[in-house]
Order: sequence, then C-alpha cells, then structure tokens
Amino acid sequence: MPRTAKKATKVQETKVVPLITRQEYIADIKVRWQIHTEEVAKLGEDMQKAYDFLLPFFKKYANFIRESYTREFGPAK
Repeated sequence: MPRTAKKATKVQETKVVPLITRQEYIADIKVRWQIHTEEVAKLGEDMQKAYDFLLPFFKKYANFIRESYTREFGPAK
C-alpha cells in the first residue's frame, strides 16, 4: 500500500502577550534579590552559631587526643 503525502495544516499564529510589564519584572527581581540577601545573611548567622556551639567540643576532643598520645607514646618530638 503506497503512502500518500498528507496536506500540511496551517497553525493559527497567536500573539504572545506578556503577563507582566518590564518594570514589574525588574521590581520583582529586586524584591527576590533582597529576600535572597536576607536569607544568606541569616544562613551566615546560623553557621556562626553552630561554629561557636561546636568549637568547645572540638577543642576538648583535640586535647583528649593529644593527652592520650602523650600518655601512650611520651611527648611528641
């Protein structure tokens, strides 16, 4: 059964209408950037709090390792 070419159907062209204006888009970007900046600042504060909380534990652990090594093998050369 031979194939026959199909007729091309015309697609109706539609005009793209922007949902927001350029000025609204720029204002939205500025607001989103401010939110991003605030969130990153809060992340930095949280990381500083975590560092301050964990630092004594790490110092205690480092001292324990040093003391255990010295007790087992003598002073480091």
